[in-house]
Amino acid sequence: MTVVSPLSGTENVKLLKIFSSEEVAKRWISDFSIDILCELHNISSIEHYQCRDSQLEFFVPLKLEASPWLYEQLQKFDWYYMSDKWEYDRALDDLTGIHRICEIGCGSGRFLDRLAKTGHSNVEGYETNLAAVEESRRLGLTVFPEILASGKCNRQAYDAICAFQVLEHVADPLGFLMSLCQYLNVGGKLILSVPNAASFTRLIDYNLLDMPPHHMTRWRKESFMFLEQVLPLKVIKTLVEPLAVYHVDYFLNAHISRLPRVKLANKLLTKVIRKCGGMVLRNSVFARAMINGHTLYCVLEKTG
Repeated sequence: MTVVSPLSGTENVKLLKIFSSEEVAKRWISDFSIDILCELHNISSIEHYQCRDSQLEFFVPLKLEASPWLYEQLQKFDWYYMSDKWEYDRALDDLTGIHRICEIGCGSGRFLDRLAKTGHSNVEGYETNLAAVEESRRLGLTVFPEILASGKCNRQAYDAICAFQVLEHVADPLGFLMSLCQYLNVGGKLILSVPNAASFTRLIDYNLLDMPPHHMTRWRKESFMFLEQVLPLKVIKTLVEPLAVYHVDYFLNAHISRLPRVKLANKLLTKVIRKCGGMVLRNSVFARAMINGHTLYCVLEKTG
């Protein structure tokens, strides 16, 4: 099978790892009590590649992209649609003075609600999870149960389009972004946030929420810079989230998982890391600021 990069379109890729679909399904049952066999389409293995041109990491086969059903299952967890995210504050600053805004994959409408409450009157959202659409509409928000990038929408162009923690879910990110560009005015802003592939999460072998069927790609700053070569976009800024307090245990566990398997030494070292490292990181903003956190934030401008 020929494998090509979803950004460069070339075969200049390298295989990083092959995951057993059976093992992935077992871990979903263990961690989330969700049976994802229907999402795996009888595929026996999941292949993890990296594009040498763009540094984008991606998974094949492409048909492993999740269905709306999976998001409905995950929505039952309180932590899945967070009411506040680090990137929301960054985006609110970058959207100052911008008139017509939409959010792709707006979930239950938390960011749209914040926009409305800060004086933005012309905001809309798009979401395929019908349960989330209903929740957002109860907040009085204008949310469409469709995909803006499907090409089926007949709407005016926007001055800004936001997509927070969405791009990594898409099997064809270049096609998705090309479609969004069609709905963005020249000079308009495309604001994206994704999990940061250069963060501590890279240390976790089976990071279930950062691989199929949940995520299809992993992004770095270099991958966003590459977009300037293939789309009418210019990168205005990129920011990396500092380690969040609620990710301290996640960060420590990622590093503990890499320790040598020497029973007694491992047990003692793990206790020291959890107690001392946890105390320092939870109480020191400076220490957390020195660590690349979960999210990568990027603002791009449409050039033509």
